[in-house]
Amino acid sequence: MAKTSSNSWIPEPKYFLQDVVDKNHYEKTYFNNDSKIRGEKSVIYFERPDIIIPNVKKNYQNVNIIVCMRNPSMRALSHYFYTYANGLETRTLEQVFLENMPQPQYDTESISCNPFEYLSRSLYVEGLKSYQNEFNVLPLCLEEFVGNKEIISQIYKFVGADSNYISNIIQKRVNDIKWDDVSIRVLDFLNQYFISQKQELESILHRNLPW
Repeated sequence: MAKTSSNSWIPEPKYFLQDVVDKNHYEKTYFNNDSKIRGEKSVIYFERPDIIIPNVKKNYQNVNIIVCMRNPSMRALSHYFYTYANGLETRTLEQVFLENMPQPQYDTESISCNPFEYLSRSLYVEGLKSYQNEFNVLPLCLEEFVGNKEIISQIYKFVGADSNYISNIIQKRVNDIKWDDVSIRVLDFLNQYFISQKQELESILHRNLPW
């Protein structure tokens, strides 16, 4: 994960969204000089392959990309509750997913992307195909690798790290937002909405997904 020269972690630097990117500036800003393996995660990269892919390819010839996908219905709900907990969302689940109520206003200067795109950010097919066409990609499902030592070892091997190393915090949850009750109507809507995507993903990945 990227960090600044002061050794504070930057969870989503979003560096390659910029109009002008430079490998030396990027590495000097976000990584220690002695870093053997360098990587970062920025969720919005998956949504903007049109910007990210050219910027990365201008600076790096060989890149390993990990695409982590979550049950799209659960991802959309988690996204909603995260946005609600942070004071941006004021609508109920029913108003968002069933009634299509217009979204609240938000500060476009301080927020880099629309925080209310709950459904579109759970659509993985086009983003996955874009990156698979250009890079070495390891597609993963969140539900399969959390706490799974075998898959975590596979990730380490994929990025060139010691595959025998096992972190002592693999069970730790991040952004553990409390959920309110979700109605059956909302769950049914979401599950139906993402059915065709699941089928297409299974065809691309040649395996069944745990959703």
